[in-house]
Amino acid sequence: MDINQIEIVHRLTESSRGILAADESVSTCEKRFSPFGIENTEENRRAYRDGLFGANISKYLSGIILHEETLNQENLAGRKFSEELGGKNVLVGIKVDQGLENMNGSQLEQYSLGMETLKLRLEDYKSKGATFTKWRTVYRISDSTPSSELLSVNSNTLAEYAREVLSAGMVPIVEPEVLMDGDHGIKKDREVTYLVLKSLFQKLSEFGIDFSKIILKPNMVAPGSGSTEKVSAIEIADNTLAVLQEVLPDNLGGVAFLSGGIDPDLAIESLRQINLRKTSHLRMTFSFARALQASFLNTWRGSADNLEKARSDFEIQLGKASLAATIYT
Repeated sequence: MDINQIEIVHRLTESSRGILAADESVSTCEKRFSPFGIENTEENRRAYRDGLFGANISKYLSGIILHEETLNQENLAGRKFSEELGGKNVLVGIKVDQGLENMNGSQLEQYSLGMETLKLRLEDYKSKGATFTKWRTVYRISDSTPSSELLSVNSNTLAEYAREVLSAGMVPIVEPEVLMDGDHGIKKDREVTYLVLKSLFQKLSEFGIDFSKIILKPNMVAPGSGSTEKVSAIEIADNTLAVLQEVLPDNLGGVAFLSGGIDPDLAIESLRQINLRKTSHLRMTFSFARALQASFLNTWRGSADNLEKARSDFEIQLGKASLAATIYT
C-alpha cells in the first residue's frame, strides 16, 4: 500500500472512526468464548472474526488490529482477511508483543516479550498488508506497585519497539495499560497513569521518536474494578484529560483509548465527554475490544443462525462509538 506514516496516523484518528482491537490471543479467546459454550478452536476463532469483519464497518472503523493467526487466515468465503479489510477502506494492524513474563518472580509486575524477533516479524507482517502495529505493556496498582524498575523497563521496551516499527515504515500504537485490577479509587488511578505516561514520554524522547508518527493507546482514568467508588463519565473524562494535558506532547499523532473492562456504555460515554471537553487539537478516538465485541458475542454465541442479528447489534454499538469519537474542537 502506497501510504506514508503521517497519512496512516491521520486515517487512524480521523473524526468519527476508530480502531477495533480484534487481536485477542488464543488464551484470551478462551475467556471470551467459554461463557457462551463456544469451543476455542482455530475454526471458531476464524468464524468469529469473519462475523465481525463482515459487518458494515467502513463508516465506523479506520483500522483493525489483528492477531498473527488472523493475518494469515482467509475469511469463510476464501478471501484473505487483510484483503477483505483493504477493500472496505480499513487499515490492517497487527499485535506484535508476544505476551507477558513475571518480573523478578512477582505476579504483580510483568514485562512484555518479543523484541528479539520483532524486526524480522515486521518485514513479514508488512508484506502481508499490515500498515500499523500495537505493543502492550501492563501495570497493576497495589501498595508496592508499579515499581520504578517496572516503569523503566516497560518504557524502554515501548520506545525500542516504536523505533523499530518506524524504521520499518509502519506506524506504532504504543499501549501502556494501567489495569483496572484492584480496589483503588480514581485518584490513585490518576496518579499512577500520570507516572506511567510521564516515564514513557521521557523515554520516547530519549530515543528520538517522532511523536507525530505514533499513536498512544492509554487507559481512561477510572476506579479499580473492585472499588465501591461510583464515578460518572464526566469524572472519568475530566481526570483523564487532566493527566493527558499535563503529559502529552503537542505534536503527538493521536490518542486511541482502550476500554480496559469499563462497562461498554460508560466507556463510550466517557469518550464522548472527552471529545466534548478537551481543549487541545489532539485527535482522540477509540481502540476498543470488549466494549464493541461483547454486543456481537452476546447475540452470535457461535451459531450461524444468529449471525445477521449479531452483526446488526455490533453495527449499533459501532455507531455509538463513532458518535463519541466525533471531533468537536
